Amino acid sequence: MAEEKGLSKLNAILIVACAFWVNAMVMGPTKSTGVYFLPYQQNFKANAQQASLVSSLLYGFYFFAGPLASISCHLIGYKYTSILGSVLASVSVAVSCLSQTMDVLFVTMGALFGLGSCLAMTPVYALLGQIFTDKRPLVNNIVTIGSAVSGIPLSLTVQLWLDEYGLAGSMLLMGGVLLNSLPAILALMIMGEKTNVSMSAAKKKVFDFNILKNSGFTFFCLASGLHVASTVTLCSYLIRFAQSIGIGNYEAASLSSIMSAIDICLRPMTGYLTSLSHIGNFQINRFYVIIWSLILQSAVTLIFPFATNYAAMIAATIAFSICAGATGALPITLLAELFGSENLATSLGLRSMFVGVFSFATPPLVGMVVDATGSYVYPFYVSTALALLSSSMFYFVFRCCGITDDATSDIVTT
Repeated sequence: MAEEKGLSKLNAILIVACAFWVNAMVMGPTKSTGVYFLPYQQNFKANAQQASLVSSLLYGFYFFAGPLASISCHLIGYKYTSILGSVLASVSVAVSCLSQTMDVLFVTMGALFGLGSCLAMTPVYALLGQIFTDKRPLVNNIVTIGSAVSGIPLSLTVQLWLDEYGLAGSMLLMGGVLLNSLPAILALMIMGEKTNVSMSAAKKKVFDFNILKNSGFTFFCLASGLHVASTVTLCSYLIRFAQSIGIGNYEAASLSSIMSAIDICLRPMTGYLTSLSHIGNFQINRFYVIIWSLILQSAVTLIFPFATNYAAMIAATIAFSICAGATGALPITLLAELFGSENLATSLGLRSMFVGVFSFATPPLVGMVVDATGSYVYPFYVSTALALLSSSMFYFVFRCCGITDDATSDIVTT
């Protein structure tokens, strides 16, 4: 990893390692909450719409609170924003063990958990975006692997906790896992302060909405919202669908672990390949990587409704994970490169707001259809449609908003 922002190779590796651990301890638990869908229905007599609303609020607030996290970075600095988020996420999940109704879980496991995760992660991504330039795609993909690494054991471990300690005990233990992000946050921010990157409270305008005047940025955010909503919808209902066709709890939970394992394999490869401008005589165009990955993802998603056994579910999950993993952290990388790393905290916040709207609205609306029909196949049809719309929107950004082929192949070397 080349020296950047005055960092030695060792310090650069340590910064990436700390960011990796933060992602593992914050986003790993976030992605493992799909196991709770059935316990919500069993313990609180919740219908599909109510059970999905917890995940919807979690992902919705994680993304929608992006502008708040950006403002906080400007007002109190990266370090204190990330620390506040880590503590809030841990405490909100831990106190969920006291919940007696779904309404309480909407606040604790949904809104507050999502808000805390957003506050913890936004400063981390913003710091990495300012420190690394030449290897930004590779760094972003390495860091985001963290959630996959922790997600492999967590999905099955959460099911084990549910069997051994019940829903309340499982949530208390999950809160403890989240708190493990705090030491890495402290180490990361201390090392970040030794660079020439500004991490303290800013004197300038805390949030600049002028970037929304750039039509390319607005459509990029809309495409990102559709993209994430397609994945969130599938992940919210994947385990419950598997259980509905007679697959056991541990086997169903293992599908999430399979997705994480494939993610681990693909993200470094994606990060490395997309950090290159050419492979031989072939020009790497990062927008086309996203567009074609989403098209293939939409086709693969249609396999799930026709899966009738565990083997078929594994095959469909592997195919979906390959397509989804091919995009890696490209949207965040392109955000920094196309619209400026100096305003990354602001652009991340606004993009997250768009993504949050889609992530919040989609699963509960799909849940209404599931409750009305009694079938869990419809989330996969919705996910397919959202992925296709997203690919079309990314293509529109690429072709109609002044972004050239050269821009998407050369930006990583600027």
